[in-house]
Amino acid sequence: MGDTRAKLDWYKSVILPHQAALRSRLVRIVTGGQDADDMVAEVLCRAWTVIEWERVIHGRAYLYNIARNLVIDEARRNKVVSFEQIADAELLQADTSLEGQLQARSELRWLHNFLPELPIQARRAFHMRRVQEKSVAEIAEVMGLSVSTVEKHLAKALALIMQARRQREEFGGEPTGSGRTERAEIEETAARHAVRYPDADDHERAEIMAWVDENPFHAVAYAQAESAWQDAERLKALGPRFDDAAKRRDVPADLVEPDDFPVTDSDVRPGRSSRRGVILSGVAVAALLGAWPARHLFGPRGERIETRFGEVRTLQLDDGSTLHLNTDSAVEVAFTGDRRFLRLLRGEGTFDVAHDPDRPFEVETGDSITRAIGTSFTLRRQSDRVDLTVTEGVVSVRDASRYAQVPAGSGARIVDGAAIVPARLTSLEIAQRTSWQDRMLVFDGLTIGEAAAQFNRYRAKPLRVNDPAVAQMRIGGRFGLNESDVFLDALQSGFGVNITREADGSVEIGT
Repeated sequence: MGDTRAKLDWYKSVILPHQAALRSRLVRIVTGGQDADDMVAEVLCRAWTVIEWERVIHGRAYLYNIARNLVIDEARRNKVVSFEQIADAELLQADTSLEGQLQARSELRWLHNFLPELPIQARRAFHMRRVQEKSVAEIAEVMGLSVSTVEKHLAKALALIMQARRQREEFGGEPTGSGRTERAEIEETAARHAVRYPDADDHERAEIMAWVDENPFHAVAYAQAESAWQDAERLKALGPRFDDAAKRRDVPADLVEPDDFPVTDSDVRPGRSSRRGVILSGVAVAALLGAWPARHLFGPRGERIETRFGEVRTLQLDDGSTLHLNTDSAVEVAFTGDRRFLRLLRGEGTFDVAHDPDRPFEVETGDSITRAIGTSFTLRRQSDRVDLTVTEGVVSVRDASRYAQVPAGSGARIVDGAAIVPARLTSLEIAQRTSWQDRMLVFDGLTIGEAAAQFNRYRAKPLRVNDPAVAQMRIGGRFGLNESDVFLDALQSGFGVNITREADGSVEIGT
């Protein structure tokens, strides 16, 4: 048991902190989001099985070396290896930066914003255990529950946090079929063991460690569960801010879930919201808009932030939120003591909103306002509409006569004065809409005409597709924002498409 315990502590401190960074690099190399997820899982399992693990002290370099070898081996097995793919694999060379510190701060903020989404009893138990440092017996007395029921609530909270963290990191979303069921079962078991371990006796701890040793997937899931459990302890640093935020989300005692701990599909799940009630009735809209008169649709003038043609910027706002501004975009920012107001004048922006229930975060686009408290969403203004994409939390959208709530994993098409149309998005659609934040374009299933239009947002001189048949050909691939030449070379060599580069820098694409 001692060796397994020591190895788990090594794995959590040396290996797991680099998981998110590893995946962000792999999605630039492999062919799909789910392929990247599978490769991350394989790399993590191989890292666990190393024999002389005590000698591995540079986790990032170790993980990247495993992944690099996997990428090259896979390319050779499929007989598609090329100099370009070997060059891509060099992206997995380790670097040194402040990424680890920034990642830790980002994780803490995300965890703080996510906890209110947990089922009420699970959230209360988790808060008392990890923030107030109450024992399980003390929590049971406060909540009027049995010790075993409190442990179930804690395990449920931890399992949901693990699932939400994974969904946050993945473009590809959940696996399907038996793989999804098996992973969920392993994670739930790992969560129960991680919650139980601190209070377990030597015999129980030995049983837990034996389960960990059964399978590398068990070991990885358990290390991730313990890591999430220990990360939550840092919430104590937020002090009263966390307690106040949690209390604002509580509901009257007669509305809490029963104490016999039913686990049903009606429980709140991270990143999932029921379609029922997304569009409110006319009476409800009138009541809501009554609280937001038309004059409030237009906020004060503020600081103007712009990007040039082809430029992408990321900057921190005064409230701790992060603004990602795409090419040729402009936004006005006007924060007051009780309100955070922005106006997207043109282009596209992603808003990673710092949680502050007392100061709603509102972005005006034409006649509509998108409102959030602590979440992440993207707005793109086009000539005839605004496209909304929500990647974390829930946002509301309203204009003079309509109101809708849009949950994570969904989007909406907003037409000034005419319509607000929410729609569920696939993981691929979300990746295509948001990959610009990583300076990448994702073209899985797009037509050549659509791909050319995307590149034209970052080119001084346009790509023009002069053949309708070529324009409708569907392609796949991932390219840097400024890699239109690589894209053109791929069309020419892989599809036999004729490419004519004009003297003024523009390009004609045809047969």
